[in-house]
Amino acid sequence: MANDLGEIDHYPLDDYSENWTLSAPGGQETINLTGIGFISFYVGGNHQYKIMSRTENEMVLQTTEGDESLDWHFRLVAED
Repeated sequence: MANDLGEIDHYPLDDYSENWTLSAPGGQETINLTGIGFISFYVGGNHQYKIMSRTENEMVLQTTEGDESLDWHFRLVAED
């Protein structure tokens, strides 16, 4: 159902299970998601997230928008 801004607030699916793999094309560690899986904000694209940096408590990911016009960065921080 769309909200007042035309965005989807709730998108029910019969099956929410997806898979992920870790690869390193050209030496670049990358998280690959299957199906419609995504991390954080859905931007389309190939569902690949380059690991730009990581520490014990933080990881910075980069993915490219579906039309390849923008790169998006996500900062994931572990909470205690």
